[in-house]
Amino acid sequence: MIWCNQIDIGNCTKGTMTKAGMREVIRQYTNATGKVHDREQIMFRYRQLKAMWQFIKQLKTDTGLGRNSDGTVIADDEWWESKTKVMLQSSLFLLHYP
Repeated sequence: MIWCNQIDIGNCTKGTMTKAGMREVIRQYTNATGKVHDREQIMFRYRQLKAMWQFIKQLKTDTGLGRNSDGTVIADDEWWESKTKVMLQSSLFLLHYP
């Protein structure tokens, strides 16, 4: 939400966060969590979350996938193997609904 707020107020243009926007993201993150992270750490986490979100969107749109009653994805082992090679964290979705 912190990142999205900066986009909404115009501190991120064409996918690039301005210096002022990044300072504000770091300030708000520190206030919210009590943890101090630098720009590189914030950007690393942003890229991780973006990749996970893209994978979740793919789970919702790929054809041939099913769902268990608890919401977990039903897919054959080949599908999971090909997807988890690209993103190791996607293997978490074998056991939990995203």
